[in-house]
Amino acid sequence: MRRRRWPRRGVAIGVLIALSLSGLGAISVSQWGSVSDERIEELERQTRGVIAQTSEALTYALFAWDALHRDDVEGGVTNAHRAINVLEGPDGDHFDASYGDADDGVGDGTGALVHAGQMRAIIDAMSQGSDYQMAAENVDLFLQWAVGNLLKALEAIEGDREAAALRVRQAQAMLIAALGSREEVDRPTQGSARAILAWLEEAQ
Repeated sequence: MRRRRWPRRGVAIGVLIALSLSGLGAISVSQWGSVSDERIEELERQTRGVIAQTSEALTYALFAWDALHRDDVEGGVTNAHRAINVLEGPDGDHFDASYGDADDGVGDGTGALVHAGQMRAIIDAMSQGSDYQMAAENVDLFLQWAVGNLLKALEAIEGDREAAALRVRQAQAMLIAALGSREEVDRPTQGSARAILAWLEEAQ
């Protein structure tokens, strides 16, 4: 008799797991449906802003690194500052308009970190977005670390050009990590801005 009891118990557990999983799927859909179209559109706008501004900052960081390897200190300083301006935006602690602003075609007048903060706040407020809260946090942290490395590069640039170039290279790595890949859409805890955008596009 005991031998029969175990299979029955296994079937019962299997049924419970299946019901639980199907229930979670239903909750997921209903939660997404409760979010307004305007809110989703705003989240997509902020996410695209993160991607565009991070990509621009990465370009300036690459220019800075190249300049340092050509012993062009002025070019290294200018482009490192421009990368910071694009990341922080005009309200940033280290923003310096003398190196270019939105009127000069440097940045969008908002800043990647500002877009990232707004993106993260929207996802935090959406129960459906809970799996992507860590992805949004990753983006925010990577961008902050990029700024930190660029600032350290500027501190070192006069005395140790090699160390400055290494810091710029580390900033590049952080920016690339913040951008990430759309393929991370199924791995939200490893995700980044492009994964969040892919998630939004698939969910709509």
